[in-house]
Formats: sequence, structure tokens, C-alpha cells
Amino acid sequence: MYHVAAQPSRSEGVCDRCGGALALREDDRPESIRVRMRAYEASTRPLKEYYEQKGLLLVIPAVGSPREILDRSLRALSGQRVLV
Repeated sequence: MYHVAAQPSRSEGVCDRCGGALALREDDRPESIRVRMRAYEASTRPLKEYYEQKGLLLVIPAVGSPREILDRSLRALSGQRVLV
């Protein structure tokens, strides 16, 4: 998996593994991201604020490996202290 700025391929537009052409996904284009952020602001943010006010929001940092994030999530859901 590549990222234009954070993790580019060695040769621009070419997969390091197979040599195939790389393309920017339609949902990774700036306008698509703006649409998703507007949708978040309209629908998700109010839910986040509601559960936060009720003291029911669990914030689980998505930092580290998938396994670390899963372990952190399971600890939070079981009521154990979550370390960042």
C-alpha cells in the first residue's frame, strides 16, 4: 500500500512489487475527501457529542499495529484501562 506523500513507491506510478501501474483511487481525491468530511460533520459528529455528554464514548487511539489496536479496543470494551 502506498501514499503519495507519506509512503510513495520507489518509482513514481509503479508498484515496487509487481511493476504494475499505480493509480489514485477516486475516493482518495481531494473533492471526495471534502464530501466525506462534510458527511462526518453532519451525521457522525452529533453522535460523538451525544455519547461524550452521556459519558459513554470510548476513545481508542488507532496508533500501532492492527493487533495492538484490537487489543486496546477489547480492553476498553471490557472496562480495563487503555494505555496510549
